Amino acid sequence: MSMLQKFRSDGGFRQLVRLIELCEPHRQRTLMDAVRSEDPGWAQLIRIKMLSVERILTWPENTLRKILNTAPTHIVVPIYHSCPDKFKSVIANGLGEQTVAEVEVLCREKVIDEHEVFAARLGLIQMVREMEHSGAIDFMECDPTLVIDENSDSQKRVA
Repeated sequence: MSMLQKFRSDGGFRQLVRLIELCEPHRQRTLMDAVRSEDPGWAQLIRIKMLSVERILTWPENTLRKILNTAPTHIVVPIYHSCPDKFKSVIANGLGEQTVAEVEVLCREKVIDEHEVFAARLGLIQMVREMEHSGAIDFMECDPTLVIDENSDSQKRVA
């Protein structure tokens, strides 16, 4: 049986996207190489459907505000600490002045290592997926290319 065969059933494509987007970068590349060798079309589609912190931070301000005001401190602080300045201002706009000041204090006071940053990035991605699943946010409004249609032939076909 091919590696992808178990993901060809209903809900399987969504599972595969979530599995890959929640892996550490080296494992992500390994899995994507395996998918690409079996089905280059699926590999491309997975890339399109994968969430990343950088992608989330390009969404409209009202969606970001919902996400950032829901995110716990242990997710927001490491992401804020590790992101480029252009994203710090995006996060600041979503959080509000008082919360940003608190986050900045925590960034200065706490030693944040790469493992905390990685865990925070995964936590944010999981949280956004859960918010979309519950209806708290709608990908059609903020990033329509993320919508996964399990009934689409392109997401079920066998290579």
